[in-house]
Amino acid sequence: PGRVVSGKGGSRGMIASKRDWLLLAFRAGPLDRIHLMEALFLTWNRSERNLPNFFQFEESESYGPCSQEFYSVLDELCREGLIVKASQEDRGRAKYRLTTKGRLAAEQAAEDAERDALGRLDAVIEEVCQLDVYTLIQKVNSEARDSTPAHESQDAIRQQPDGNTPGEQWRALRF
Repeated sequence: PGRVVSGKGGSRGMIASKRDWLLLAFRAGPLDRIHLMEALFLTWNRSERNLPNFFQFEESESYGPCSQEFYSVLDELCREGLIVKASQEDRGRAKYRLTTKGRLAAEQAAEDAERDALGRLDAVIEEVCQLDVYTLIQKVNSEARDSTPAHESQDAIRQQPDGNTPGEQWRALRF
């Protein structure tokens, strides 16, 4: 539903839904919510924050950029039997993985997806899977700060209360 399907011999289309983005991310293997959300942010950020059918992000005090809609889509995939909580291996953080039904849906989404977007997502997933949570959050916060347009940074500086350091000023931004 909602998927862009290419005809025989046709070109690939864009990734059709937020559900597809999550299913495609899980193709690499089990992921916890933090690694998954930060991977989605990095994919969006490195795509000049211009991806159709993608999640919206805003700053979270604890973990950097956060998408509230991410949680509802993740829950929807669980309810539909496309993903399951696989384990609590990493410091009590549950990892999610594709079910057989989810793997089939992910394979279909990959077949229909635009190659560049899929390649960006796959590269970011591979990268974040090698990082511990602390290092990942530092990386995400650094990239979010570095890619904030100058006019937005100036607005954030004016909005911040006295005493904030320049490195914290990006936190007031809505992505």
